[in-house]
Amino acid sequence: MDEEPMEMSPDGNRNKSYYQGFHDNSNSDMDVDTSHDMSYSSPYVNNFSFRNMSATIATSSPYKSEAKYFHQTGESVKPLGMRPLIAPKKNQEKKISNLHKDENLNTLLSESNKLIKSSLEKKKSRSKSKEMSPREKRVNRRKSENQYDGRRKFYGWLFLAVLFALLSTFIVIHQKCHIHMDINKFEHVFDENVFGQHIAKHALTTTLRNISLRMQNDTKLSTNPLVFSFHGWTGVGKNFVTKQLLYGFDNARVTTFLIPLHFPHKSQDKEYKINIQKWVKGNITLCYVNMFVFDEMDKATPGLLEGLLSVMKDIQRIEMEKTWIIFLFLSNSRGHQINNYLFTEMKSGKKRNDITFEEILPVLTNLDSSDEWYKDFHKQGLIHTFVPFLPLNKYHVHQCIEKDIIKKGSQPTTELINSISDEMHYIQPVSDHVPYSLTGCKRVSDKVDIHI
Repeated sequence: MDEEPMEMSPDGNRNKSYYQGFHDNSNSDMDVDTSHDMSYSSPYVNNFSFRNMSATIATSSPYKSEAKYFHQTGESVKPLGMRPLIAPKKNQEKKISNLHKDENLNTLLSESNKLIKSSLEKKKSRSKSKEMSPREKRVNRRKSENQYDGRRKFYGWLFLAVLFALLSTFIVIHQKCHIHMDINKFEHVFDENVFGQHIAKHALTTTLRNISLRMQNDTKLSTNPLVFSFHGWTGVGKNFVTKQLLYGFDNARVTTFLIPLHFPHKSQDKEYKINIQKWVKGNITLCYVNMFVFDEMDKATPGLLEGLLSVMKDIQRIEMEKTWIIFLFLSNSRGHQINNYLFTEMKSGKKRNDITFEEILPVLTNLDSSDEWYKDFHKQGLIHTFVPFLPLNKYHVHQCIEKDIIKKGSQPTTELINSISDEMHYIQPVSDHVPYSLTGCKRVSDKVDIHI
């Protein structure tokens, strides 16, 4: 006996039959006219095949599309009663949504591939349209070669500059600083430009030679700073000689203070005492000749003098390698005493050039009964060398005039020199037949400018 085939239910369970058998009894509420149903033609029913006409049919309400169809055609909705009610699977909706996502992704990928292909084709077409001629290729090749040569030269010079900087730094760090003073050069400049000051020349050159020898033999000196005190009348050459000292040093740094200009107020004396110490210490540079020039020291205030004394003592305690510190104090102090000594010696029959440094030095150092500004400096041994400047007579003034005329590019004549000299002021000492200038050579340059 043949067994009836098993049917699959919509939920995937295997049953005897998906449609339960119809029991023909009197309690049935539903009679089906199969002949009518089988002959009915509808797009929603034609595709449905009845396997078991005796099965119980599950009815369902029409969908929106079905209701619209039957409403438009006017057909009967009775065949819908023959449609089995099939519940959709839950996973089926997920699969459908995933399929839609995959389709969208594939669409995007295909569109992006099309865009990439089109851009590549455009680039190829542009490159083909921009094919250069042989001449253009040669020009571009030359340009690229020139650019390469320029870059190579730039980096070459850059390398040399860096190498030079490194070598310079190495030399500065590892080589001991060398301070050299050309004493012969200083003497030559002095003789060419300074007149009538043989004592000042002797005092300066002797001191500088001694210090230079000590510096060559010992790199570290724990001594007093080199202090020169210039004394003499106005216009005798104190400032000029100070400038000429610079020609003797290869590496000199000068700081100049004019007392009436930089320290004018006695009411600020306490501030001057503090500030001068800071300024001096702050301007000392190793491996250099550090020169501090103080002009018109005879007008210095007590606080300024105390500050200078203090800073000079502090410098004594410092060992400095290859470093010179030079103080130059310029003043008119003891100028009258120097002039009187000269006139007295000449009255006794002694010539000017025969007077020595050792003979005139006591005029500056014997300060028992005087109250000079440098008295405390001298007592504490801070002044290394006193430099006296003798007064200048008319003959020396003529030398200054002639030198200044030549310096300014004119030809000096006796008439021109005499006319300029006659405008200067002189005194006539009893001991000498030659008059002496009251202002030395100080106003010579201004007079020369007027006459040439």
